[in-house]
Amino acid sequence: MIEVLIVDDDPMVSEINKSYLEQVDGYHLKGTASSVKEAIRFIEKNTVKLILLDIFMPETEGIQLLIKIREMQKDIDVILITAASDMRTIHKAFQFGAVDYIIKPFRFDRFEEALIKYKKQTNLLLNDSKLSQEELDHLLLKKQEKAVQEMLPKGLSKNTLREIWNYIEQKKGLDFTTEELVNTIGISRISIRKYLSFLEKIDVISSYCSYGNVGRPLTMFRSRQESARNIEPYIGDQRK
Repeated sequence: MIEVLIVDDDPMVSEINKSYLEQVDGYHLKGTASSVKEAIRFIEKNTVKLILLDIFMPETEGIQLLIKIREMQKDIDVILITAASDMRTIHKAFQFGAVDYIIKPFRFDRFEEALIKYKKQTNLLLNDSKLSQEELDHLLLKKQEKAVQEMLPKGLSKNTLREIWNYIEQKKGLDFTTEELVNTIGISRISIRKYLSFLEKIDVISSYCSYGNVGRPLTMFRSRQESARNIEPYIGDQRK
């Protein structure tokens, strides 16, 4: 049985998570906590394999528990179940080792899918048999592709995002406009703006208004090389 700790400051949500957990085979609720401090005290005294973690909690956000677990070198995995849907938070959660991310409100089937997938991966890792490179690649790529699909906002595709980012990188820090991308990529201005908005949210580009002598101000964009690695979870590390 996989021992689970539920960490959420809302008793109603905690009860829902508990009820859902009881419907999935192979899991046992070890305990609950309503704050990061309480959760830390619990894992110091008890053995758990998986934490179902909220982010928005009093005093300390749930992400700090994720970071603390890594500092303590605890063999504990974390699935985020939270209303936080901004890309920076999602990116940070995966950076610190979250194995899945469920956005509230959610349905039972999404919850069940996450736990079934986690149980399969856990059982695979406990298996002494060796994997071929092809089997490992299939496992890792399937997991990565699903994570990217869930992380990208609706209407955005990985391939188009990669094409846009390749163009931006070719600019080598020089300014560019929406119109340039429309002409180069060949999709609508509205679609380009959605991709640019996403890239700004993950902090890989910045924008400013250029005021000319006549006409309306023009929005200019440029890449932020110091944070360019933020794009890698969404398109892959192209330097490899």
